[in-house]
Amino acid sequence: MSETDNTTVASTEHGPGKSEECGSTSVSDTLLSGDSSQGKSSEKTTTKTSATTASSSSKTKDEYLTTVKLTLENRRGSVDNLRLNHKCSDISPTNKAVSNLMAPPNPNVPNQALRYNRIFKKSSQDGNLILFLPQRELIITESKVEPLMGVALIHENVIHSASHNRVFLQVVLIFRYGREDEELMGLRFCNEIVIAAEQIYPSPVEEICRNKSKPMTNHEGYMAVPVVIDMGISAPPSVRLLPCRPYNGAPIGTTYEVQLFAGKSPEELPRKRKMVQMSLRLYERLPRTLPPRSVVTVEKNYIFSENNLYCQAKLDNGVYSESDEILLNLLIKRPGGHGVKKLKVAIIQQVGVAMFSTGNFKNVVGTFQEELNPTDSSYKASIPLKVELNKEYSWVAMDETAKRDSDIKHLAPSVIHATKSMFIIRVQYYVSVSLVFGLLQRDILVKLPFLLKRMDEKKLLGKALAKSGIK
Repeated sequence: MSETDNTTVASTEHGPGKSEECGSTSVSDTLLSGDSSQGKSSEKTTTKTSATTASSSSKTKDEYLTTVKLTLENRRGSVDNLRLNHKCSDISPTNKAVSNLMAPPNPNVPNQALRYNRIFKKSSQDGNLILFLPQRELIITESKVEPLMGVALIHENVIHSASHNRVFLQVVLIFRYGREDEELMGLRFCNEIVIAAEQIYPSPVEEICRNKSKPMTNHEGYMAVPVVIDMGISAPPSVRLLPCRPYNGAPIGTTYEVQLFAGKSPEELPRKRKMVQMSLRLYERLPRTLPPRSVVTVEKNYIFSENNLYCQAKLDNGVYSESDEILLNLLIKRPGGHGVKKLKVAIIQQVGVAMFSTGNFKNVVGTFQEELNPTDSSYKASIPLKVELNKEYSWVAMDETAKRDSDIKHLAPSVIHATKSMFIIRVQYYVSVSLVFGLLQRDILVKLPFLLKRMDEKKLLGKALAKSGIK
């Protein structure tokens, strides 16, 4: 996956039976412990906090302790699958990358299916906020969107600040429907919508006792906060639109951005040097029940003849990737001559922008033509087709694999889920078969729809290595 901003990527492999000094501990417990004197359990910390803040009544103490304990356990329990295996002293604002965000699988611990072999790190320019994400590509299924998980490091300068002591994390959908170089007099062809937001520090319970208890930080002054953000069920997938004229401005289409910042409220955004901005992508997963291959049969009647024209067109599959070959099986027959002079076959990408009634575009991504003898009684052929972008196009939908338009080479996959969002960009593909008879007869047009899936990351990496000459 190509990166769209200055984000540090770290990758570490674990051999069987290898572990470091911290062992397999959770993210919240490992990052919160700066030395051995602070390596206490969350239950003891909660008991100490509640004991200093509750009243003298034992009943009030027990109720307060129970509330704080359950809240912190629920907050940390949602990120039990995130593991950090490295020395606690390695965490610093100048750290180049985190060693790993997962530990070797433990057969004695259940629910360890979620594993990552790399993480993405980005910090604010002032070094007070650092964000770690194990993945920047979320999957959209038929019922939900994969939640966003990560870890945020907050410096004690932010914790003890009198004006900006609350930390927020939000996911912003950026929908641009026009060129940036054509914006004049304050007119913007861009909408920004916050689809998910949360105050990660302090939490509602922690905010009550934050001034009465000292937060646990490491020797560098950082406190770790696990983050789990619910993305909802109606987030549209990421799609990039390329205009016909050369363009070097902001990306056009649907993009996402994760923002981590400190302030009094989520509406007051600070300057860019005091916040973390990291791009995010959303992709659709193919449904469990795939559509069958397209088969279309057409029969044309003639007024002054009993011999009807029979035409059958079918595809060899219903789902393809951009590197696959599409095989079209075509059969035309009519006793005495079918009368077809020319055969035209094209692969069409149909783009529909839901926000505008006139936002419908068609692009040809594959063609085939052949002259036929109209006196032949039958025609049968298997026509191979290849999906590739032509030089002439109008607002073609591409897969968002890079920030610059010149680096994007692959078409966008089909958008098939019925997401009820006004910012969705629908992408459909079909094979158009046209039988041309002549001037006095109407042509026959047949459409064969199919699904175009996203190319595998291994194939994308193999192509990149082949171009660079690396075997």
